Amino acid sequence: LEFFGRVCRAVAGLHELGLAHRALKPSNLLVVDNLHPLLGDPGMFGLRAPSLTGADLLYRAPEESGEEGLESPTVDVFSLGMLLWFLLLGSDPDEPYQTFAKLDSLKRFPPGLVRIVRKATAHDPAARYQWVEELEADLARYTQHHLVGLGDLAPGDEYPKYNVSSLPARPQPRKPAGLAMPARPSHEPKRRIPRSLERGAGWLGVATV
Repeated sequence: LEFFGRVCRAVAGLHELGLAHRALKPSNLLVVDNLHPLLGDPGMFGLRAPSLTGADLLYRAPEESGEEGLESPTVDVFSLGMLLWFLLLGSDPDEPYQTFAKLDSLKRFPPGLVRIVRKATAHDPAARYQWVEELEADLARYTQHHLVGLGDLAPGDEYPKYNVSSLPARPQPRKPAGLAMPARPSHEPKRRIPRSLERGAGWLGVATV
C-alpha cells in the first residue's frame, strides 16, 4: 500500500499540471530504490487510442475506448483502481462487469480495500473518486471500511453520482514580449512532453527517457 500511495502521489502531481497519463498499467510502473515508482510511457500523456487490446484495454477507463474521452482525473482514477486490484491479486484482474465489480477474487482482503477498488473502477466516471486525493484519503482509513469506497450493489440499485471533475488548464510557456521564439534545429528530436514540464518530472516520479 505504501508503494501504491506513492504511485497515487505521482499521478496527482500530473493532474496538477493539467495532464492525464491515460496509459497506467503494471508494465508502465518502474521501481527504483526504496520502492520509489517511476511512471513509464510519458509519450501517452493526453493521447487517446480508439482501438485498444490486451492490458491496454483492461487498465484503461471504459470511456477512453471511444474517440471521445474525458479531460478528467477520473480516467486515471479508474486505472489506479485496476492497479490496486492487480497489486492485491498478484495478477491481471479477470472479472468482466458492466457497472460495478463484485470483486469475488478479493474476498480474502480487508473489506475497506475491496470497497475502494469497487468505487475507483466504476464504469460510470460520475460514480468514481473525482480526484486522486479522495482515493488517497480513503486508503489512509481503509480499516474503517464502512466509511470508504462503495459497498456491493445489486443490479438496479441506486448509487452516488458526482459532477465529473476536470483537469486544470495546462501551463503555457511564456514568450518574451518583442522576441521571436528560436526555431528548433532540424537535427533535434521532437520532445514527448514540454521541456518546462520535463524539468519537474523527476519529483513527480515520471520517466522522461
